[in-house]
Amino acid sequence: MYPVPSLDLSSVPYTVTTTTTTHAHSPVVHRHFRSLTPRSTFCSPLSALPVEIWLNILPFLPPSDLHTISLVSSLFRSIAQPLLFTTLDISPFFLTYSTTRPILRPNAYLDRTKHRVALYQQPHIAHAVQHVWVSPYSRRGFPLRNNRDHLDPSELIQLIIDALPSFPNLDTLSWHCTDFKPEWWAVISRIPLKRLWLNSCAVKSPAPLLPSVTHLDLDHWAWEGQVTNHISIHEERSNGVHASLFLLVVHPDTIASISVPRIDTALRLLMAIHKSFPSYPSSASCSLKSLTLPFPALASAFFVPALQRCPNLEMLRLLPPMDVSSPQQDFPLGPIPRDCIPHLRSFEGPYTRLLDFAVSRHIHDLILWGFDDLPAQCDAAALVDTLHVLAAMGKEGKAVRVLKVAMLTITVSFMRCLELFEDLREVAIESLDGPLRYGGHSPSQKNYPFEFDSKSPISLLFCILRDIDLPPHLTHLTIHTRLNSGNQDSAQQKNTVALFIEGLAARHTALCKVEIGWGVYWTGMFIATWERVNPTDRAISAATSHDEQIKLMLQSSQVDDTERDSMDSGYHSIQSSLASCLDSYPSQRTLVTHAMLPLGKLTFTEHRRRTVTMCAPSGASWMYVGSGEVRNDRWFQKLATRLRGVVKRYLRI
Repeated sequence: MYPVPSLDLSSVPYTVTTTTTTHAHSPVVHRHFRSLTPRSTFCSPLSALPVEIWLNILPFLPPSDLHTISLVSSLFRSIAQPLLFTTLDISPFFLTYSTTRPILRPNAYLDRTKHRVALYQQPHIAHAVQHVWVSPYSRRGFPLRNNRDHLDPSELIQLIIDALPSFPNLDTLSWHCTDFKPEWWAVISRIPLKRLWLNSCAVKSPAPLLPSVTHLDLDHWAWEGQVTNHISIHEERSNGVHASLFLLVVHPDTIASISVPRIDTALRLLMAIHKSFPSYPSSASCSLKSLTLPFPALASAFFVPALQRCPNLEMLRLLPPMDVSSPQQDFPLGPIPRDCIPHLRSFEGPYTRLLDFAVSRHIHDLILWGFDDLPAQCDAAALVDTLHVLAAMGKEGKAVRVLKVAMLTITVSFMRCLELFEDLREVAIESLDGPLRYGGHSPSQKNYPFEFDSKSPISLLFCILRDIDLPPHLTHLTIHTRLNSGNQDSAQQKNTVALFIEGLAARHTALCKVEIGWGVYWTGMFIATWERVNPTDRAISAATSHDEQIKLMLQSSQVDDTERDSMDSGYHSIQSSLASCLDSYPSQRTLVTHAMLPLGKLTFTEHRRRTVTMCAPSGASWMYVGSGEVRNDRWFQKLATRLRGVVKRYLRI
């Protein structure tokens, strides 16, 4: 995620009062915004708000809302319109996994790009541009192509390079799968870039340095313009980012974050850090605080020496292997000196390597995965043993405040192990959910005034959790599981999860937010999010009337849900037109219900797929069978006839 753009007031139709102050040693002109007086009166009371407030509010709105606001008046147009042009993106060519050569663009695309660049270079737009995207991965889908497309990608890139000096606030550059020409890099090196995203590229040396980069992303698969921590299948034939670029952009005094999921690029990066970063004590000024690497990088001989040159490192992320087809295996790791990365506060990696990095370090944030099962899951028993050893280290081990785990099964022993960490503030669990078991302890009703159906798998999980004493300072609890809800309908599930969360919040007064998700895509997914309304009022009597009060509140919320389902036609019905069938087959509807409970607000979100089956009874046409509805539709019969014809022709060939 890139930062919210900050705009200047040079293009806003307001009169700005400035004062000039001159210092003795270096005359510097400072602009102080004393007053903002509109040049024309605006009838709306919103005009009384200063422009600076709107510049801080509007960047958080989606593009559709910005379009609407820009049509309100000329004032709001000058404020909102530039926010729609914060990123200038072009795709000089496209990549496909099945071909070895890039797919070029048509010549008409060059004219359209010239028009777009001229639009971005307008005075009231240019100051808003903060990100330039030059990549074969389109941020807006792939247009139609044909074999006559033969536009030279260098012409498009040269057009963008010439426009870069026109954007005074440009601080982010994404450059993928294209080598830098010396003249291109000369222009880029004169721009004070803060964020740089490079994929499969190189530059011929000698080349000028780019010392202003603070955040560097390398060889990430671009999905909708975002970093994914995955490797693109289109770049498997390439060699990744060349080592020569590391010497130009990775400077120990300015770089703060580096992320790379590709193993060969990570090995070259570790070697570059080991060679270019100074050793102790000169390395005390190294500014690198976050490092993300693939887990196999631990096998490199430069891994520990590179860490020794990053004494201010606070976050270390070891990404799990992404290839689920091959068996995952652990790698041996040599001893890590006690004086290495002494300021480490956040660790993500396998729980089997947790103790190697936790010795003599106060780690506050833990994100753990394992090799016990695919994909990167932890065995509960082995994880509990590791956490017990960590807690036995004393203050160093018990300093954990955030714990996020991907595990096979949620067990009683694991939940009780959380009590060892008294400073724990946030817990997030993702579970594949094998057979649930109590570990020899049967559920009880002690100190728990609520009763609910415990026959469904998710209700059984609630029975396990309700007898657990959570850490005293825990404020956020998140559990995502694949357990199903049995034969319970939506109303019963809402009642069950509401009773459980309210009872949990009554026993643990520090809880401020609880999120529980269950189910899978094919059968339906449900997410219950509870937030305490008034965190200061956390005392409530455990009376039986409280149970009835929750049920009455849920019944009042179900009325809104029913009305909404009838107005939106819900996910139980489908129109008979062909277009509607194509748009909603198969489909998934999202229904959201809000309920005010005695202790907090419950938001119940239901994602359920439409159930579609086709059958042809004797003497009847093809039928659509949905949730609570059966409808004749001859379109399915025509579709099946066409499919049979295509199969016959294919078999004849």
